[in-house]
Amino acid sequence: SLVAAVLFMFSGAMVVHTEHLASVGAMAWYPLIFLLARRGLLEGNFFFTVSAGMFFGLQILVGHLQHSVYMGLLLFFYFAYEACFGPQRAKLWPRWIVALSIIAGAGAALAMVQLIPTGELGRLSIRSYLTYLYVTTGNDRRFLFTLFLPNFAGGLRGVPEQMGLTFNYVFLTVPGCLLALLGLIETV
Repeated sequence: SLVAAVLFMFSGAMVVHTEHLASVGAMAWYPLIFLLARRGLLEGNFFFTVSAGMFFGLQILVGHLQHSVYMGLLLFFYFAYEACFGPQRAKLWPRWIVALSIIAGAGAALAMVQLIPTGELGRLSIRSYLTYLYVTTGNDRRFLFTLFLPNFAGGLRGVPEQMGLTFNYVFLTVPGCLLALLGLIETV
């Protein structure tokens, strides 16, 4: 547990966003939401499922919606894995979608005080001038290396970034991901 906590808190995502409090605040909710959602699914405990939804709503209220979307996607993939390949798949199959719906519904209900005004203000964003082609073309494949080595390829579209020395490091999460992959392979 200690090694997992250190790898999580000193991971590349946390270190890169040290100055972005909303990102760090949203990512800090991941372990609790995942724990409650997992226990709610595997034990069939309604209290844990609703609690995961409430904390999911608090994560949305932190103000960095992208991380909440990532959390929802992680829960979807994990629940689908448990329902299709897990040891309790026969009894989990009917309830995994219900559990996800409860988590999403409770989280969205709690976060509506922020989501509705955000949708209204989003239409007034200065990013509305971006063209569809610019947004959908993406980056070169070499930018995949930035998952492990930030600032590997310089800036976007080949323009060098002037970020300073703090962006020249290796993500600490890489060993943790390799350990998790090894654990999954051993489990299978």
